[in-house]
Amino acid sequence: MKETETIRSAPRTEGTVWKAFRAAAPQTLPVFAGYLVLGLGYGIYVQSLGLPVWLPPLMGTVVYGGSLEFVLASLLLGGFAPVSAFLMALMIQARHLFYGLTMLQRCRGCGPRRCPVLQHRGRRFRHDGHVRAQ
Repeated sequence: MKETETIRSAPRTEGTVWKAFRAAAPQTLPVFAGYLVLGLGYGIYVQSLGLPVWLPPLMGTVVYGGSLEFVLASLLLGGFAPVSAFLMALMIQARHLFYGLTMLQRCRGCGPRRCPVLQHRGRRFRHDGHVRAQ
């Protein structure tokens, strides 16, 4: 290929991305604002404990559960007790088991490929939990 030739990409409409952003923004911005406030609060809390600056982003990436992140920051400052830390994390995150149990009713009789909760592509969920096609 010559240096003067340009690689042409597939044609795309410039307005498509902007339309998608404008459609998603009203539902996304309130959630983003909540995460922003919680993230700032968590960062301030971790810094007040004297932990390093890189720890909040690392724990936000590795730990599955915001409430455990707050407790884990305090546990990191205490003495080394891995069994108690594990039990504390297990008790805090055990609430997700109950969330999963409530979803069993929606997936009863369905295989993993036909469960309406797992396959929501092209469908909208109403607030009462029913699924309607778009």
